[in-house]
Amino acid sequence: MNKIIKITLFFLTATFLLWFFFFRSSEDVIAPHLEEITEESLIDFSLEERNIYEENEELMYRVNISYPYFTNDDFNRVNREIELIIDIILSEFKELAVLPIANDFGLDSSELNVDYVLARNDGKIFSVEFIIHSAYLGAPRPIIDYISFNYDMERMRKIEITDCFDDFIFLSEYVKGQLSNKLGDSFFESGVEPLSRNYSKFVIKDNRLEIIFGYHQVAPRAMGPIRANIYFSDLREQMICNLE
Repeated sequence: MNKIIKITLFFLTATFLLWFFFFRSSEDVIAPHLEEITEESLIDFSLEERNIYEENEELMYRVNISYPYFTNDDFNRVNREIELIIDIILSEFKELAVLPIANDFGLDSSELNVDYVLARNDGKIFSVEFIIHSAYLGAPRPIIDYISFNYDMERMRKIEITDCFDDFIFLSEYVKGQLSNKLGDSFFESGVEPLSRNYSKFVIKDNRLEIIFGYHQVAPRAMGPIRANIYFSDLREQMICNLE
């Protein structure tokens, strides 16, 4: 009987020791990972929409602007960059709106409308496209323009196309093949020459760059702005940045 009790106590003690050391070792491995996830999850990348509305009866213009704004004060640097873009758009519009142009367009005032499309905001990359629609008294037609803004949220710096490519020859050939099939005889090949300025407007999606070509850059104006998709999987070896 004593022998059975001793054997039972031995197995209970061994089981407890195995459980104790396994639990502690697991805790040592898991705890830092959980702590890291918890700290990362505390970073708030939430956005709110801000608006500017102005109406000046004397100077005969109206302004309606929307733009994204980070609610986390840690990203005020990004907010200032965004507000700078909006300030430039607004000041350029006001400079043109006050010019003494005859009102032969049928408008009762000049108008500026700015909206945006959020391409990506996942904590690594923030990418947004601003759509600028302006109409001026006496102008023959409204003007539509696009401004892109891309930001590396880990390194806290803007992303330019020259950060992604140091040689634009391969990119040019890639886009040329895509747009020549899409546009046919309407394709203006000069608009995709291997120059950084031809690719300066772009947004960053989860799996690709989306290049924005303005009016008359790669096709007749009547066809509007044209876009080309640059998939990371196709140009991974040519890109000098990691956006995935």
